[in-house]
Amino acid sequence: MNLTNMRFGIAIALAALLSVPVMTGGCGGDDADTSEGEGGSAGQGEGGAAGKAGSSGKGGSAGKGGSAGSAGTGGSAGSSGSAGTGGSAGSSGSAGTGGSAGSSGSAGTGGSAGTGGTAGSGGAPASSPLRLTLLHSNDMESRLVDYGSSTPNYGGVARFAAVAKNLKTAGMADPGGGVKAGVLMVSSGDNYLPGPEFDASLDKGAPYYDAMAMEMIGYDAIAVGNHDFDFGTGILKSFIESFTDAPKPTFLSANLDFSADSNLSGLVTSGRIAKRVVLDVNGEKVGLVGLTTKLLPELSNMGAVTVNSDLVAAAQTEVDALEAAGINEIVLLSHLQAIVEDVALVPQLHGVDIVVAGGGHDLLANASTVLFPGDVLDPAKPYPMLVKDKTNVDTPIVTTNALYKYVGRLVATFDKDGKITAIDTSSGPVRVTADPGDADKVTPDAEVQNYVVTPVSSHISSLKANQIATTEVPLHGVKNDVRTKETNLGDLVADGMLHEAEKAGTGTVPRVVIMNGGGIRNDSVIPVGPLTEYDTFSILPFSNFVAVVHDVTPQILKQALELGVSKLPTAAGQFPQISGMWITVNPAGTARVGDADGNETTPGTRITEIGLYDWWTGTSGGVIYQNGQFSQTAPAKIDVVTINFMATGGDGYPLRKNPNTILPVPYQQALRDYLQAPAAQLGLNGTVPASWYPETYTYETARIWMTTP
Repeated sequence: MNLTNMRFGIAIALAALLSVPVMTGGCGGDDADTSEGEGGSAGQGEGGAAGKAGSSGKGGSAGKGGSAGSAGTGGSAGSSGSAGTGGSAGSSGSAGTGGSAGSSGSAGTGGSAGTGGTAGSGGAPASSPLRLTLLHSNDMESRLVDYGSSTPNYGGVARFAAVAKNLKTAGMADPGGGVKAGVLMVSSGDNYLPGPEFDASLDKGAPYYDAMAMEMIGYDAIAVGNHDFDFGTGILKSFIESFTDAPKPTFLSANLDFSADSNLSGLVTSGRIAKRVVLDVNGEKVGLVGLTTKLLPELSNMGAVTVNSDLVAAAQTEVDALEAAGINEIVLLSHLQAIVEDVALVPQLHGVDIVVAGGGHDLLANASTVLFPGDVLDPAKPYPMLVKDKTNVDTPIVTTNALYKYVGRLVATFDKDGKITAIDTSSGPVRVTADPGDADKVTPDAEVQNYVVTPVSSHISSLKANQIATTEVPLHGVKNDVRTKETNLGDLVADGMLHEAEKAGTGTVPRVVIMNGGGIRNDSVIPVGPLTEYDTFSILPFSNFVAVVHDVTPQILKQALELGVSKLPTAAGQFPQISGMWITVNPAGTARVGDADGNETTPGTRITEIGLYDWWTGTSGGVIYQNGQFSQTAPAKIDVVTINFMATGGDGYPLRKNPNTILPVPYQQALRDYLQAPAAQLGLNGTVPASWYPETYTYETARIWMTTP
């Protein structure tokens, strides 16, 4: 029996239990407007499918895709600023006029000016050449224990700490010739990520394990990335406050305004968050500026924080202020989501000496780089990438491949005027390995291992030990798949959300589900066998809650679906995994374009059909859109079940103007509840059946059918 007909049988059984009507016809053909299929009416075969162009039409009674269920040390206050608690007058450089040293606004050896404060008139340019070893990371995303089951001896924050500390020691070696040696350790954002490892922090409470590890490693400045907002600004506040040892790192972003956010505004006042900071590096002043992607409203839960999308103006304003204060060695920590964004930004700036990029997980490496297992050298992405700035000066851009796989190391020599004169050949990513067969293996840092990795590992073990279901079929959650096409794991997640909304009884029917593929994060195929609580966190790690968006018209529903498929064939987080409906997509059609408020500026033509199917009653809601026309019998309003992130405009979805209800149920819990709920409660009763969630789809069983261009 195929997927659709099996679901019919279950719907009939459930209908008997629930006393709801069920249509018992076959699955529909192509054309809902034709009374009989090509070659006659539905036959007597299994399920009695209507022929092509049959009376049920595509999306008829069996329903296409009907689901089975649902200022620090050294800094002083400026002429108008006041030193915060513990702020002491420094021997060199003072906070800029009006800049106050925050109560804990220090960072790096020697400390820095506090809230936005840079060295004032007393901060002289570098008096000696400086060999700066800039150690950097990005997108660590809570991969604390190791890189993964396939490479258990690689990655992990304790091993990363050991590599970083070795490189710090090497960086402080005297270069001779009157050149000073200095080291900075920085992050360009996405310092943690929701998931089973960060769940250990939430279970314990602050200080969070990720911050504890970073503090032990000794970060001097940290850019704010989009994932740092995933739990909202309250958790970000707790994360920043988890750094308690002086000197505390400054969190940087020049284009974010935190003043209206009650959780974070006080951290700006105290100097823990700033647009720029000045660090003392062996007696030389180095300025740092932060930038955060302008796509933040679409990517995370940013509370009352607002974004200045003019990245050039935001960065240049801070660079100019640093230069005016006599700081001429300047590093930009940017989290722009892809290194191509940094390559495009640098030619519009001047005065930036080094860019540390984040968000893209790009691997920059050279032929001499010892690579992580599975990584491949791309000659078009050397370390560093050199891009000419607005004044035709070569500016090095660096980044790492994320997830504690490498410690980035740029060794640059500045002359006494703050100009880079050389980049040492030792520069490049240094891989993190403890594999016994590797010459570059390290012993994990004992402190980080004991206080971070061990308790996090214990928490993960408890999640893995809690089996909640089994699956009869491999569940496909590979990143590029869930972001470009329907997968059975995407269907399972969407059905779980529909199950939760139906159970809550919020709003009205019909209800459909749009779940963004980017919210499914396990990036793997889960094999046949046990499903554990750990798996549900790996699949759905974020702090998203199930949301019901009310009173969505068929026209807005189509716009939302057009938005979902607008990036094809490129993999994009906005790609929709769906339930309660089926759609046909022509990837060759016009891609929808919208503005920052979610308004459609260029209508899309990629969605050619939309049909409703309610598995709860086993009935079709009929075709509501086909070939440019909305059906006159389509419901005037439809409830869209999604996550609170998308309900408020995340990923650009045009849903935030509609009223919504946020259910007090995380989407991870919705999946778990659906897996475990008994059949009488319309759940899977602990088993994911292969017949309901196949690995491959036919025209009749697919919820998202792609036509051939």
